[in-house]
Amino acid sequence: MSEIKVKVTKSADRAALVAYYDDPITGKRHKRSTETENRKEAEKFAAKWEQDLQEGRYKAPSKVTWDEFRERLETEYLAGKSRAYFGAMCSTLNAFESACRPQKLLAVSDVHVRHFAQVLRREEKSEATIASYLKHLRAAFRWALKLDLVAKLPKFELPTIDNDEAAKGRPITEEEFDRLCSKIVDGLLHAVSQRGAPKLPPKRTLSQHALQERRDKQTKWATKAAPSWARLLKGLWMSGLRLGEALCLTWDDDSQIRVDLTGRRPTLSMPAAKNKRRKRIECPITPDFVEFLLETPEESRTGFVFTPLGKSGQPVRDKDWVSRVIASAGHAAGIKVKLDGETDEATKFASAHDLRRSFGARWARRVVPAVLKELMRHRSVETTLKYYAKQDAEAIADVVWQWTSQNKTVPSFVPTSPKSTSLERSKKAANPCE
Repeated sequence: MSEIKVKVTKSADRAALVAYYDDPITGKRHKRSTETENRKEAEKFAAKWEQDLQEGRYKAPSKVTWDEFRERLETEYLAGKSRAYFGAMCSTLNAFESACRPQKLLAVSDVHVRHFAQVLRREEKSEATIASYLKHLRAAFRWALKLDLVAKLPKFELPTIDNDEAAKGRPITEEEFDRLCSKIVDGLLHAVSQRGAPKLPPKRTLSQHALQERRDKQTKWATKAAPSWARLLKGLWMSGLRLGEALCLTWDDDSQIRVDLTGRRPTLSMPAAKNKRRKRIECPITPDFVEFLLETPEESRTGFVFTPLGKSGQPVRDKDWVSRVIASAGHAAGIKVKLDGETDEATKFASAHDLRRSFGARWARRVVPAVLKELMRHRSVETTLKYYAKQDAEAIADVVWQWTSQNKTVPSFVPTSPKSTSLERSKKAANPCE
């Protein structure tokens, strides 16, 4: 394959330049359109094709199997992506393989995509989950199209998702937040019991006295650790940080997310590897969160900002376990954020991300969407508008009526009492003398 040389030529029957090479073994000529009339771009295309041929990466699209495509996707496209995106894409491909059993990449068509969506619905996946699967599958095929592994994209008909359905939770109230903090001991105890649950039955059964001693010991530890966890919850509530971001927030480490108090306004300095947008950013923080941070004495502003204590007495950095503790506390507090059914098993209780939602909901009423976008660190303002800038119609009406009332322009025939109902107004109109 090292003798292959790809050249560029002009064909009489087409406008775009053509790249070609002669197989050194069979002598057969192979051609591909460069899809450009610019010779410099065409030569770049030819050089890339030649490199792929010499290194054995190129294979005719009609012969590329699904397994070969997936292997290339994981080693080339997904290699530079985040662990979460890698996992989501693999889950999508596994589900697609289970539903459609593809053999050749080129054979995957619109029919397979529609069948995949139907299978997901039969499995009672939500429309938001189906849309997420289809978006990941579409991204994989777009990459295949870019590499000329497929001739065209299959059609992806994404479900129309209502914002409330797309959201996995809701903002919680201050009263619910206080309840969440009060149940952190229960959350710790539940998470510890689940973490230590044996896969096999124990060889010996502990006595009631031994079990009680163990529970007392765990309760003592959880009570001692609770203030450090309550501080993390308050930080999430006031900052709008994602849980992973909060756990790597530091006072002085530039390789992590760092609090910067040196500028005219305090900010957070986020390296590319530590934020969802995958680029270094400086983001603003709200005055109440700054006040919260400044409660830490200056001599203590070193290392990590949040140090939730684990069973060993050392700070916990395992995001998944911290998430389970907070979710267990939400369950113990009975804070239901999404009702997917009548039973607790089908209901979602408050978790760490609902604190971020609460932050977004509070500030949505105080700032314009463009500012909220920066506070939430969204890549696009569309996300901000979709989830956080949706205002309650009655709340907006209250503001409008309050302004109108202050300016004394309210028509006398329009009721201003929020407790007045349409039925009461009808009765009053029918009996004006009452």
